[in-house]
Amino acid sequence: MVFLPISAYKPDWFRRNHASPEEALKMFVESGARFMIPIHWGTFILSHEPITEPPERLKTEAKRLGIEGRVIILRQGESFTLPE
Repeated sequence: MVFLPISAYKPDWFRRNHASPEEALKMFVESGARFMIPIHWGTFILSHEPITEPPERLKTEAKRLGIEGRVIILRQGESFTLPE
């Protein structure tokens, strides 16, 4: 299980400490982890992308890569239990 940031990526110069959804998925795949939970999105407006854009881009890219079932997008306060 990995927890990776997916927002605060616009403008590009702001990303030195942040990742786009696509970059986060690349890190997830390279990590060899079984599941990914995206973090650092949807709470505060820190950059120029719309607040709802990061999880939508993440879903689109995960589907393109055929790994959408391994990306767990939680709502605020929601929990997740790893399957056996």
